[in-house]
Amino acid sequence: AANLRDLDLAVATAFYEALHAERILDLSRSAEDLARRAAELADRRRRAGDVTDLEANLARAALGRARSATQAAAAERATAIARLAALIGAAPDDAITLTGDLHVAVLDLQALRDAMPQRADVRALDAERHVADAAHEVATANARPDLGVWLGYMREGGDAIVIGGLRVTLPAWNRGQGEKAVATARARRADDTLAAIRLAATREIGDAFEAYTHARDAVTAYEHDVLP
Repeated sequence: AANLRDLDLAVATAFYEALHAERILDLSRSAEDLARRAAELADRRRRAGDVTDLEANLARAALGRARSATQAAAAERATAIARLAALIGAAPDDAITLTGDLHVAVLDLQALRDAMPQRADVRALDAERHVADAAHEVATANARPDLGVWLGYMREGGDAIVIGGLRVTLPAWNRGQGEKAVATARARRADDTLAAIRLAATREIGDAFEAYTHARDAVTAYEHDVLP
């Protein structure tokens, strides 16, 4: 189950990276088209004597940079598609078409922290601690004396005789100290590891949320100031 969750996360990450690369490629192509028209306009104005050769050369240089950026974006998209194809087991001749959007989601930091107990490693350690507690209880129970009452019936010389007794089994040589010590050590190790993982996860969530907040602000500014 943990491997499937990891694969699901890897596929989702690769998909959005590929979708992002595709959007960057679209923007680069639009920028290249704009640079080409600007270079053509600058060339016409140079021939008409409205601008200098330097200004026309600068426009052509900008077009060259835009073309280079488009090729780099195409390479990034091809690389991202290759990662996604490898994860989903696509055949060499399969065409991968990306559909979806990159709208910025609004996440809640407290909700992320509340979801931390659902992490696979946290649940595994919590289960290990419960197993260790159960083992300690079993060892404690096995160390107690086994008490029992028994009854019997027999005939002797024509008389019916009912006999009975009390059975007591004492753990004279093994009172479960070793088993209890092992179970206690396992529970303590699980508690210590669980505390360390929770501390690290809390820090990771805080750092990731801060990075997410800055990235979200950057996307919002880009959508408002650049795309129009």
